[in-house]
This record gives sequence, structure tokens and C-alpha cells, in this order.
Amino acid sequence: MNNLLHQEQGNGAAVVLIHGFPGSAEYWGILLPRLAADYRIFTPDLPGHGGSPIAEGVASIDAYADAVASWMRRIGIENAPVLGHSMGGYTALALLDRHPDIVSAIGLIHSTPYADSEEARENRLRSIARIREEGMRAFVDDMIPKLFAPQHLTAMSEHIATVKAIGHRNSAEGAIYALEAMRSRPERLQLLQQARIPVLLVAGEEDQIIPPERTHVVQGNQVTSVTLPACGHMSMYEQPEKLAEAIANFVTKAPAS
Repeated sequence: MNNLLHQEQGNGAAVVLIHGFPGSAEYWGILLPRLAADYRIFTPDLPGHGGSPIAEGVASIDAYADAVASWMRRIGIENAPVLGHSMGGYTALALLDRHPDIVSAIGLIHSTPYADSEEARENRLRSIARIREEGMRAFVDDMIPKLFAPQHLTAMSEHIATVKAIGHRNSAEGAIYALEAMRSRPERLQLLQQARIPVLLVAGEEDQIIPPERTHVVQGNQVTSVTLPACGHMSMYEQPEKLAEAIANFVTKAPAS
């Protein structure tokens, strides 16, 4: 699949940002103006999210990665830093695994190279059942507040409403595919351990979904690790200035494509 829709902003070297679940390219809206002065930022909608059609066949993160690779080649991105938020990080890792020639640097933002635990896999099944029984709105409205640090539930109520609205626009079919894909994804820790390209790892100090210890799992000269204070799972809303700074510093040091 290479017919992913995307947003694009700015000038300069290409940087690809892949959204998490249950989002779309809109997740990056606040961040784009902070990066677009120096970089050309591309934000695709993964299959079944935003404006992109749902993927066909067996649900897998690898299928997302193949779709992103086809899209990048179609629009002329031959080699670029690819950074992913949460599920987007799983996709970025699969992209590096399956299409290493087009990834010049990789970033995991509130993400992890580990596979789901047994408990997490069971939770995915419960989420699928709930979506089938109650629809997307109920599922999204219950899930989204958990992505933010507890102290932001009131202070960032407008952001929470925005993220909910983004999730509401996704189809139940696309969300179920994503949950099945995340549930079945393999561990890719060794890929990070053996990476010969720059690696950025960003965690939220108060992330209740993927805690810092599951993000900061490798060290080395090529690894940049950042932990954002007063931040849950949604740093593009909770700490946009600090996240933009971390991305810009990382990309600036990455080798030019």
C-alpha cells in the first residue's frame, strides 16, 4: 500500500514523524511550527487512521512499515530520520528492520522495542471487544485521559478534547486492526542494540502507558536518551517545546541524507 495520506510543512531536510494509536497525523499539529523553520516535516496517516484507507490482509506492524516505505519512496524521500510516537515507534522499528536503506536515524517517542506482555495482549483483546460492542467513541473517551499525566487532566482539558476528537474520526475497523497488529508484534530490542545509526529515546517521567524504563533500554555513543519531566504519554501536547528541542537537537546531529 502506498496511498497513505500525509501532511507536510516546512523547508530543509526531510524528517518523518509517525503518529501513535488511536491518532493520525493531526497528533503532531502543535509540534510542526516548532520544527518547520529548519526541517521539512512529513506526517503520514497510518493505514486505517486519519484519511488513509485501512490495510488489507493479516494485521501486523510490518504491514504498516511496508506502507510507510512505499509512501516514502512514492513521494521521493529516499533516506531520512524516522521518529515514531508509541505505535508509530513500533512502526519505525519495523521500517528499520525491513527497509533499513531509507532510515538514516530512528526515534522512539513514548515507545519501546519490547513486545506486548501477556497482560497487555489480553488488554488488547478486551479493547477490541469493547470497540465491537460500544463503538469508537466510548473506547476513545475512556482511553485518552489515561495518556496524560494525572495533573494535566484539568489543566489540559482542551488538549484532551482535541485528542479525543482525533480518535473519534478513526474507524472501528482501523482501530481493531491496529490493536491486533500491536498485540502480535515481535520484540525488536536486538535491532536497537545493533543499530549503527543515531537513536533517540524519549520518555515521559509520568507515562502510565510506557514507563521510562521500557523506553531507555539501550545505551551507547549513538543513543540519545531524554526523559521529560511533568509529562505522560503525550509530550507533543504536554511538553511540546521540550519535545521539539529534543527532536531538533537529535536531527541536527544526525548524518545528512
